[in-house]
Amino acid sequence: MGWIKDISDSTLSWWREISSGSLERSQKARLLAMLEDERFTWRKLDTLASGIGATPEETRKLLVQLKARPQETDPDKWGLISRNPVSRT
Repeated sequence: MGWIKDISDSTLSWWREISSGSLERSQKARLLAMLEDERFTWRKLDTLASGIGATPEETRKLLVQLKARPQETDPDKWGLISRNPVSRT
């Protein structure tokens, strides 16, 4: 019977790890890869949200945490600030 407890403890530990931020870490890593893709300077918010399985609102929050910003002329397009600095005109 001890092995049943070990399995349930392991499962519970695994579930806690997933729910405590590893999903967010995975989403951030995927977003970063999408934003660093050399083929694109800007990415559509819908594309980014679909790529990480999140809502546009959740995606915006993660984008800001990754130091990304919306495009001045089209706020539905996002890019990393390091690749797309703000224009000083």
